[in-house]
Amino acid sequence: MFADMVGYTALMQADEERAKELRDRHRAVLTELVSEFEGQILQYYGDGTLSIFTSAVEAVRCAVAVQAFLREDSQVPVRIGVHTGDVVYDGDAVYGHGVNVASRIEALAASGGIMVSGKVFDEIKNHPTLPAVPFGPVRLKNVDDPVEVFAVAAEGLAVPTSEEFRATVGEADGAASARDDEGPWPSSDGDGGEEKGPGEVFMQRVRDRAIIPWALVYLAGALAVMLAVGFVGDQLLWPALVFRGLGVLAFVGFFIVLVVAWHHGEKGRQPVNATEVVLITFILGLGVGSLALVHDRAREEAAGLLPAGALDSDETRPSIAVLPFDDFSPDPDDAYFANGVHEDITTALSRIRSLRVPARSSVERFRTDRPGTEEMAAALGADYLLEGSTTVVQGSVRVTVQLIDGRTDEHIWAEEYDHEFTVEDLIAVRSAVAQEVASHLRATITPEEEARIAALPTETPEAWELYQRARYRWNERTEAGVQASLRLFQRAIDLDSLFAEAYAGLADAYLVLSNWGWMDHRDGHRRGIAAAQRALELDPLNPGANASLGALHLWSTREWDLAEEHFHQAILLDPEHAYAHYWYSALLSALGRHGESVQEASDAKAVDPLSPQIAYGLSRSLFLAREYAEAEVETSAALERYPDYGPLHAQLCRIRAVQGQFQEAEEACAREQEVSGLGRTLSMALVKAFQGDQDGAVREMEGFSALQGGEELQPVIVAMILAGLGDTDAALERLDRAFDGDYPYLEYLPSNPFFDPLRGDPRFGEYLARLGL
Repeated sequence: MFADMVGYTALMQADEERAKELRDRHRAVLTELVSEFEGQILQYYGDGTLSIFTSAVEAVRCAVAVQAFLREDSQVPVRIGVHTGDVVYDGDAVYGHGVNVASRIEALAASGGIMVSGKVFDEIKNHPTLPAVPFGPVRLKNVDDPVEVFAVAAEGLAVPTSEEFRATVGEADGAASARDDEGPWPSSDGDGGEEKGPGEVFMQRVRDRAIIPWALVYLAGALAVMLAVGFVGDQLLWPALVFRGLGVLAFVGFFIVLVVAWHHGEKGRQPVNATEVVLITFILGLGVGSLALVHDRAREEAAGLLPAGALDSDETRPSIAVLPFDDFSPDPDDAYFANGVHEDITTALSRIRSLRVPARSSVERFRTDRPGTEEMAAALGADYLLEGSTTVVQGSVRVTVQLIDGRTDEHIWAEEYDHEFTVEDLIAVRSAVAQEVASHLRATITPEEEARIAALPTETPEAWELYQRARYRWNERTEAGVQASLRLFQRAIDLDSLFAEAYAGLADAYLVLSNWGWMDHRDGHRRGIAAAQRALELDPLNPGANASLGALHLWSTREWDLAEEHFHQAILLDPEHAYAHYWYSALLSALGRHGESVQEASDAKAVDPLSPQIAYGLSRSLFLAREYAEAEVETSAALERYPDYGPLHAQLCRIRAVQGQFQEAEEACAREQEVSGLGRTLSMALVKAFQGDQDGAVREMEGFSALQGGEELQPVIVAMILAGLGDTDAALERLDRAFDGDYPYLEYLPSNPFFDPLRGDPRFGEYLARLGL
């Protein structure tokens, strides 16, 4: 360590006594502190001293203490230089390369400051109490290579500005040139101090900061992470959102690395400055914004919320409808198998995003009555049709399929698959058909889609058979059929407790039984939620379980955010899941987001164009949006196709009643009574109530209750009727009972026009608050 008084010679000329006093004070402080930090003063040089220490850290700590002491007492102006290297004794003389470098570095320090070499900095850089500011390489007299120099920046120490340092380098004896970060100035190449141009200076900084190695290391690491995540994601079937988000993070991270490397890549650039913080904050802001856009885009793609024209690419996707498979098995009890293969292939194709697949419920219309190919294709909005048949004989199965161009009736491809009745073989048939269809339709199957299609739902053939039989009975949509499916799903689970699809089927059965009044709705909803949650524990990417859980939360727990989350996931995993769109539209109506609700219902209809229930859902969304004219058009058009579907007649009745068209409403209600085989309906009671016909409304309700065996009528609907009669207290009492019993349809309180007579009552507002709507 070299310590030297600043301006000692000039002070001696001006005030010799004062100069000697300060020198003695300087020496006394050094003598005391050097020994305290395990050092030794080797030699005095007039107004300077040379000291050695057991470590570079102790030397710098001593230098900081010396400056602090002299700054407070007598204010002796001192500059200090520290270097680590060999020291040679020769009699009374002390010399060596280390001594030479230390003395040269000391000459570059500011008055009241400490300058250290790069070797010393390597020792102190991990000590937060000894920060340092780099001033780059300096060529020193009698030193072959440029030496990196740093100014210690502990509190109270003088640190020169770049300009001051340049001036000091130019004046200091033995310092030929140096460089800093502010711009071109004398170079360190020893060629007479030629000035570098801006490009050369920039490239020098890039080299000094090791920008290129930092970038290459980051890119290599990011590539390794992307490959690893890609592999794991393919195995676990992670959604595309994960990979998009990771890509954004990798891109943003690259620029953050460049900023960090520029500010910290060069040795000694440890302090964080404002510029660096602003740049990183800006980049992170862009990253967060990009992630939000990626997330919103994924939600919009999944939920069908992109603006007009954004889904034009969907119109270019080939559409294929899988017609119900014929059963040629000699045993009628094996009819379920054809249904199961048809459903499997439909599900597999619907998971290929580059295809559009009309829902199974639409194609069911053509199970027994099949017009010409072109007529079926037009009705289903399909470009292609896939026909098939199955035969089960003594444990062996034959599956025959053929692909037909629905526009020309041309047969494109056909195949016959003969297999044993094993889960592996049946899934192999499903995968093979999906691959062949995609190939002939020039559709792309992604690795995650391919893995999902080929995944075994269970390794237990008996459980798989029970599951297929359960789905066959569930699709009957009768009370006996759904109850039978419940038992079959449970038996499949008993054989394979890890069978996720069976749990999802169980949830579907409880959902239908509860909502259609075939079991206590509270118990059914509770059991359905448990089954759906278990299905998702086993298979988080199960679209059916997500859709059912969303519906159960909609009609049972009323956890709106959670319901929406599951609907989003279901649609993301299977954009062709008609009921996910249908149920989601009901949630959006409850939330007052009517435009989105109509869009979701329209998307459901596009996927399932021949389903009367889906058509009813679109009419309901328009009705709750109070778009009565459009709702009536949709309902009337649907009735032309499904004249015997009672709920559509009831919907038309309500649409006309709310517009005051009571005669036309009664005609629609009468038609509902006719097709349902009931002489009384609550729809007719509602129309009577809003006409002011109390006797007629009561007569209809009592008659309907008698038809139901005297069971309590749905309290939400009764509340609507009582509101129409002007009996506010009775209507609100019924809503109380609906809340106590967790009845469905309460979610429509904010938008249902039949509750308008109650909206001025503060108690009604309390109900809305309880719903969180």
